[in-house]
Amino acid sequence: MRSLAPYNLMALLLVGLLQGPGPGQETGISRRHHPWGCHEVGAWTRVRVVAQTFEENETLTSITEMKTTLKGLSDDGVTLLVESVVEVGGKQLQNEPKTVKQGWHGELAGQDVKVTHLGSGEVVIRNRRVPCKIQQLVVVGPADKTTTKIYYSDTMEPFILKRESVTTDLEGNAQLGVTTVEVMDVDVPCRILASIRNTFHVKAVHTSGEGTTTTIAFTSTRVPGGVIRHDSKQLDKEGRLIAQSSLELLDYGLEAEEGTALPLGLRRPGPPFRPHRLPPYRLRVPPHMRR
Repeated sequence: MRSLAPYNLMALLLVGLLQGPGPGQETGISRRHHPWGCHEVGAWTRVRVVAQTFEENETLTSITEMKTTLKGLSDDGVTLLVESVVEVGGKQLQNEPKTVKQGWHGELAGQDVKVTHLGSGEVVIRNRRVPCKIQQLVVVGPADKTTTKIYYSDTMEPFILKRESVTTDLEGNAQLGVTTVEVMDVDVPCRILASIRNTFHVKAVHTSGEGTTTTIAFTSTRVPGGVIRHDSKQLDKEGRLIAQSSLELLDYGLEAEEGTALPLGLRRPGPPFRPHRLPPYRLRVPPHMRR
């Protein structure tokens, strides 16, 4: 049985894609490039993720409501607190809060990152050729190595316009996965809570030996973490639909909420975070995605 954990690939892939250097600023990945680092401590988001996994004779559905809070900023990254509750089969399960430490390139704490500048290039967004600079990142993990090319502009938002990543084993002999994240359009009207604002249309494709996962997202630098909504589908290597998910932004804030955890684990007076009761949800599967 496949896991029903919410598909959170987009949040990881968007690291470095949303916020970039402005004119006259030095280049290189830093706090201003990170979808959480460009905000202040206390910023938070609540999202709902509906995930479906298709087994031989059944469809498994989970609904996860998740709150992420920016707990800390340092010279080399961010500290995030993730609180979540999962509903499966009408039952809710409260997960233990998790603390995640992440560097500006998306690497976890302790991972080694090597940065190389590769010169100039260009990307194409809606038939418009945009001159870019290219930077290569090599992140070494315990069991694999990821090499990423980042195409960024100093003048066109969202500045970092494309990422191409290849993951191999540590020796570089076996390719484990290929991921491309690119801005498809800018200034796309999209609802952010009660307002209609211009957003970025982003597409992510991840391919591995197990199949292909494609995610379409709408993002904004106004929202901590960047992602407003996304829809994802996973196909196995035979091209059959085996899983799909959707993410919806429920709420966000740019400073700490009353009753939420402060740095060093202190709390303001008030109730702890308790997600509200999730209403019944029916996920409609488009005809072209049905098996």
